[in-house]
Amino acid sequence: VTQASAVGDAAAERASAGTATAPAEKDNGNASAARQTASSAQRSARGQLSGALIGAELAAAKPYWLGQNIALIGDSRLTELYSLALKQQGAIAERCSAKAVISAGLTAAYHTL
Repeated sequence: VTQASAVGDAAAERASAGTATAPAEKDNGNASAARQTASSAQRSARGQLSGALIGAELAAAKPYWLGQNIALIGDSRLTELYSLALKQQGAIAERCSAKAVISAGLTAAYHTL
């Protein structure tokens, strides 16, 4: 299993987790079921593509992050995927909220004025 495919599997699983749709209505059950299936397939495909891109990015940049302290700053869902990919490579990353980092930076800048 490659890093990209392992991360893709995890991304696809997370993309489809917790996104259950309402039960199909009696008069339109087949159409609703078809939409749910198509939607699930689209989420899975997006997850696989996301995982492949993250895996390729980390593989290309490995000489830069290998053996370094790593901080992931951004959206919690995306940093979770990067953290998972890095963990599979034996690297531990600290995850930080982009809002918290921006706020801390602006506060520090204000105090230097």
